[in-house]
Amino acid sequence: MDRRRFAEVAAGFASARVAVLGDLMLDRYVAGPADRVSPEAPVPVVRVEREWDAVGGAANVAAGVLALGSRCDVIGVLGRDEPGEAVQAALGRRGAGCLCARDGSRATTVKTRVLARGQQVVRIDREDAAPVSPAVAAELAAHIDAVLPGADALVVADYDKGALTPSLIRHALAAAAASSIPVLADPKRRNFFSYGGATVLKPNRAELEDALGEPALPTDREWLEAVRARLGCDHLLLTLGAEGMVLVSPEKPPRRFAARARSVYDVSGAGDTVAAVVATALAAGARLAEAVTAAAAAAAVGVAKVGVATVAPEEMASRLWNHSNNRRIRPMSLLESVHTDDAPDALGPYSQAIVTGDWIFASGQIPIDPATGALVEGGVGVQADRVLRNLAAVLAAAGGSLETVAKTTVFLSDMALFAEMNAVYERHFGDHRPARATVAVAGLPRGVDVEIEVVARVVPAPVA
Repeated sequence: MDRRRFAEVAAGFASARVAVLGDLMLDRYVAGPADRVSPEAPVPVVRVEREWDAVGGAANVAAGVLALGSRCDVIGVLGRDEPGEAVQAALGRRGAGCLCARDGSRATTVKTRVLARGQQVVRIDREDAAPVSPAVAAELAAHIDAVLPGADALVVADYDKGALTPSLIRHALAAAAASSIPVLADPKRRNFFSYGGATVLKPNRAELEDALGEPALPTDREWLEAVRARLGCDHLLLTLGAEGMVLVSPEKPPRRFAARARSVYDVSGAGDTVAAVVATALAAGARLAEAVTAAAAAAAVGVAKVGVATVAPEEMASRLWNHSNNRRIRPMSLLESVHTDDAPDALGPYSQAIVTGDWIFASGQIPIDPATGALVEGGVGVQADRVLRNLAAVLAAAGGSLETVAKTTVFLSDMALFAEMNAVYERHFGDHRPARATVAVAGLPRGVDVEIEVVARVVPAPVA
């Protein structure tokens, strides 16, 4: 997805309307420094300096939709209590349409996270996870019927807190089908196999393994397709944490989407961010692969923030282009698969390149001798040669060719290493040596690979 296409999709956010159905929660935060260990037990003592609330669960998905500038209707259950009032008020302030059933027989789910210097120490949950009563389920079904005819997409955010029953899920899927809108479902264990017919089913690895009772095989095409067929969804989007995501679609090879995060402070709500962005992008007219690409960028931004956080379109755009060439990747081998049906936007699950407009961004790792801290002999040249040769192979399959290297950014601990790297690189590529170096954190440990990032010009093949 190039800049022009992202701009087209983002322009559609304002007119998109997304319905979010699921378990609503309140997230509470208690934060402060932890400078000592308790004499009562081997645990840190957190001296509270700040406390705040945020919406959580399906309400956080809704907040993610609203942060993109789209309209959102929220359907769920809240208790008749102070946390329930806080969730409804917060959604109202954000501009959400809140169609919430208020149930005096159950407490609103509250997750309290204790943070010490930005890192979560412990989480305390207060919840009533029993299924809602038939009367409450009927009220939710009525809200679904009222909202979906005017919606462009539906997110079903299931956290096993009781708001979603199998019959209500079937009702929601049928109503969405009647309105011809896509459904993204984020399942949990209790109702995992109740989402047949969903457009996109988005479990994480642990949830999928728990439901299936077997290890996930995210690189096995046959296994992934068998799981997708068993679940009955149109597309399976399996999130893999630091390994990114894999999208499984009928009659197509699985597509891998790399994780783009360079700093991870808090993974709370990362799945909510992916759900919100994929659904909103689809509602705005994006293709599914484009929606997932945007979601990967948004998740990278979100995990770099403390606590459950939303992401703005501008932050997504910044991550997509300013950091698209900042991916740590494995040493490149011959590409196993290249898609050409929508090239150059998509270059296959094993491609080590991103094509953006007429530029290619790629990266590789450069080995350092752990004993001396110097670059391994020939490491840079060999690695850079492998990067560029494989980029050329990708472009050839996509109908283009590699003309020249425009610049290279290298992350090193000091300029002496850069000078050594530059000399090796020049022997291999002549004038195509690095244009500049960015010095990373001082005192990079010896034995740690550094990154080389290549920006190359694409020359499209002549049109016959």
